[in-house]
Amino acid sequence: MKLKIISLVVISVLVTTTLIGQTEKRENFKVAGKCDLSKLHIENAAKSIIGVSNAVWDKESQILEIRYDTTKVQIHKVHKAIAKAGHDTRMYRARKNKYEELLVGCRYKRISKSEMYKKERFRWIARTGPLGIEF
Repeated sequence: MKLKIISLVVISVLVTTTLIGQTEKRENFKVAGKCDLSKLHIENAAKSIIGVSNAVWDKESQILEIRYDTTKVQIHKVHKAIAKAGHDTRMYRARKNKYEELLVGCRYKRISKSEMYKKERFRWIARTGPLGIEF
């Protein structure tokens, strides 16, 4: 009897762990920044969204890696929160007044909207091919 109960508990824990793991996703994207204070702003902005469990921004590559629950988070909301903190992402640019609030030493070179579009379009073509077919 004890063996049956223990096996049921183990199975239920495994099923629960599997179901929880399926809703969690990792994503990497570029976030413009320049200093250690930028790292703090970017990571805190990403973590402020309910459902984001982890956010780590690398200053050298300017890549943010986030881990989030897909049932609670829409990725554009993370981009928007980061832009509100004064940092550009591929989806949203920070408003001029938020950018200017950054310390002078932390102001990064801004990317124009057309440059952002060209880079994303190039990545899309490189990933899918010119006809838009995944390969």
